[in-house]
Amino acid sequence: MKLKGNYRFAFILQAYLKPAPSDAPYLDIKTLGQHLLARVQSKQSCKLYDKGTVLYTIRDMKTYQDRYLGMLISCGDKNSSDPCFENFDNGAIEPVKKKDNQGGSHAGHIVIDTTQKLADKPIHNMVLEKVPGLYPSKIQMFLRHEIKAALDGKFDYTDASGKKKEYTTTMEIDGNSSHTVREALQHGRLKNVSLVGHKVKQDGHDEESYVAEETQQMGMKMLPGIKSDKAIGFVQAELNKWRNTANNVYDTMIIRIETAQGVTKQATLDFDHTNPLEDAFYHQEQITDFDPPLADSIEKLRDDVIMKMIALMPEKDDQ
Repeated sequence: MKLKGNYRFAFILQAYLKPAPSDAPYLDIKTLGQHLLARVQSKQSCKLYDKGTVLYTIRDMKTYQDRYLGMLISCGDKNSSDPCFENFDNGAIEPVKKKDNQGGSHAGHIVIDTTQKLADKPIHNMVLEKVPGLYPSKIQMFLRHEIKAALDGKFDYTDASGKKKEYTTTMEIDGNSSHTVREALQHGRLKNVSLVGHKVKQDGHDEESYVAEETQQMGMKMLPGIKSDKAIGFVQAELNKWRNTANNVYDTMIIRIETAQGVTKQATLDFDHTNPLEDAFYHQEQITDFDPPLADSIEKLRDDVIMKMIALMPEKDDQ
């Protein structure tokens, strides 16, 4: 998938740091950042997934304004299609064949505010550039691995029984729900969620095949006043039940909500994506005007992109 060079979308998120074991002390995010940076500089910060066909790598990392932690993460996928280019003069299409050890690559920027949102809780604002493969759930999975590897054997504490133990930190990433969906969920205006599947069937008369569409509609009514993050969790749990069934043929999800003005809106999403609700429900903002244009994948942080993402950080009054 080729991205536009002059604009991107970004998820507005929150990162929660939690000690493991739970009775261990909290680790300051700047200290965590120093250990991650050492791993990046030694070129150890990478992890293979999906039977060795998908590679995540922290390419670059540095601190901005002595407050914001910037990272560049790439996702390489051996199963991606070969890129093609079209000649605008004669219409010819030229595919570029990948080598066996190559995969399509996308890279995205991440910014984490090292200042805690709340004085007594290690919750940090976070902005993630939206590119293929770099969804919040995937980034959480990868960063958890990197944090564990970076901190392994480096910190210990004495528990309540007097026993000395090693400890580490884990990260949870949550999204700020979009304002329209947040309002709809809190006021009970989520109308329904439909799953649509397509299955090739054989015609019993002439043995010709055709595509049959199969739809499963889930009617969900959220009680007014429920917190939007809990509502998203309920919907996600129901979707996971359908995804994990043996007869799952669904490839598309349609979400319908009603706005405060009584207008029905719907979003159509790819159900094959691990967490389609991230696209539907998480607050996203657009960043534009890159000079030079932003490539699909790069190896070093772009300071201009980071500064535009810092500008998207929620103000204290919005937290």
